[in-house]
Amino acid sequence: PVAPRKLFQEKRWLTAEDLAGYLSIKKSTVYDWIHRKKIPHYKRGHVVRFRQDEIDNWLAGYRVEPAGELRKENGDG
Repeated sequence: PVAPRKLFQEKRWLTAEDLAGYLSIKKSTVYDWIHRKKIPHYKRGHVVRFRQDEIDNWLAGYRVEPAGELRKENGDG
């Protein structure tokens, strides 16, 4: 198992403000998602942090594939 200190050093941790900037959204939206448990996060007391790799994976789950015809029109297909 990985020691907690090493895990902390190997991962990029984001604050709510960092995450709002990363996603280009309001900080209040981040806190709303935390409250509704819509986004992966870590909380200890009043301190909330996010792992960037987990956020990237979470976002990938919302990816929408382009329609086949659209891809052909753009020369991608």
